Amino acid sequence: MVNDIEVSIKGSRVRREPESPSGSTKTAACLQRSELEHGRPGPSPCCLWTGACHDQPNEEVAGRDRESDPLIVVGDGNAVHEAKGRAEGQRQQRTDAAACRPRQSVSSSLLAIGQKAEAESGYRFEDLYGMINEEMLIECFHLLKRRAAPGVDGVTVSEYEKGLKGRIEELVQRLKDKRYRAQLVRRRYIEKTGGKLRPLGIPAVEDKLVQMAAKRVLEAIDEADFMESSNGYRPGRGPRQTTQKLQDRLFRGRVHWMVEADIEGFFEHIDHGWLQRMLAQRVNDGAFLRLVGKWLKAGVLEETGAVLHPETGTPQGGVVSPVLANSYLH
Repeated sequence: MVNDIEVSIKGSRVRREPESPSGSTKTAACLQRSELEHGRPGPSPCCLWTGACHDQPNEEVAGRDRESDPLIVVGDGNAVHEAKGRAEGQRQQRTDAAACRPRQSVSSSLLAIGQKAEAESGYRFEDLYGMINEEMLIECFHLLKRRAAPGVDGVTVSEYEKGLKGRIEELVQRLKDKRYRAQLVRRRYIEKTGGKLRPLGIPAVEDKLVQMAAKRVLEAIDEADFMESSNGYRPGRGPRQTTQKLQDRLFRGRVHWMVEADIEGFFEHIDHGWLQRMLAQRVNDGAFLRLVGKWLKAGVLEETGAVLHPETGTPQGGVVSPVLANSYLH
């Protein structure tokens, strides 16, 4: 592993209420300051309105609306019905608005964590384990590679998708009850340059799912700490961008020498104790740290059928392993 040491009723007048104070559909994300200061998402720090959801009008505005509402007369051939105010569809929007009450989205939570991490370099985050809920896991499922090899249980991503809602509900309940257990990691070897073999670890889909959630949480925190010169296994960065940066530096700057280095067997030799200490510098959530520990201690099922329990390392191929490796390096 090479890691850089880095959205008219005919004939009648209908007054339509603006969908937002600005006259357009309002989308807002209001993060409560108090929750940010405590470094945790809280039950509802983000208020989202989309389409049917509006700010509650004050009494003065509401009075003007009532005074200006015209009568709408609709003939159905038998009777004339009078309706005051807005069309039925708009009234129904208000009825349904309860479903859009302030509720936190996954992306807004992660954004808030990232902002807090950047603002306070030494802040330790709490209540991260509770972020791994149904909404988070459903999003994470769609981030998994669909063609990825199955783990020890033989279940593929496509197979896991059948009855996905029920599977995730059951998984979340086990997480809440602290009954979640990491499965063995299936070991496979791929050939490297020079004839050597690289050991890869393939977790079960369920473990990949929870690891993806933990990965997103850790990245939201650690991206504020990682060095700008670090490019390996980081969101929005890849070999092409890194090569371009290197090329620009070589051709436009004054470079006298360049060093290429490789940490041999890096993933296999990560010390679990030191890794947990490094994570704890930013994570003040025992349940979250223990969750990471379950993946570190999960056994490995070799191709021969033997089960190993390595005392060091994190499986290269695990979803959460890259961010753990970067945390260890930094």
